[in-house]
Amino acid sequence: MKKIGFYLVGVLFTTLLFSCGSGSSNSNSDFDWSGVYKYEEEAGPGMGGEPRFYEYTISIQKDGEGYTANYDIDGYQTMSRLVCGVTETSEGIELYFVELGEDDMFMEPREENSLILTMKQKEGNIFVVNDGMEMEFTKQ
Repeated sequence: MKKIGFYLVGVLFTTLLFSCGSGSSNSNSDFDWSGVYKYEEEAGPGMGGEPRFYEYTISIQKDGEGYTANYDIDGYQTMSRLVCGVTETSEGIELYFVELGEDDMFMEPREENSLILTMKQKEGNIFVVNDGMEMEFTKQ
């Protein structure tokens, strides 16, 4: 009787172990983040009443086992170019500052490895959180 009890406990434990580890198909590591993502924003009137538009572009490339990225913002009195490192998380990826791109308009000093933005998938869409603002990007 004890042997049957140990056998059942072993089967139950093995079943639980495999069922907990089998959820990897929903894992972030299965998603290929490579590509170009864009978001356009109208930010209201600027000087002289002209509308202000901004285009945000994130270009992500495979780099060995991981990724690298460029984050560009173009628009009204703006041309920002950031070269970023990428870290995968359980919910998506995070872009960290590495250096300013060659054509960056402001050349604002930034702290190396500071978090720039977070990207995540939600219901088949790509969302970016930057300074608390959530934007829905379109993959090109």
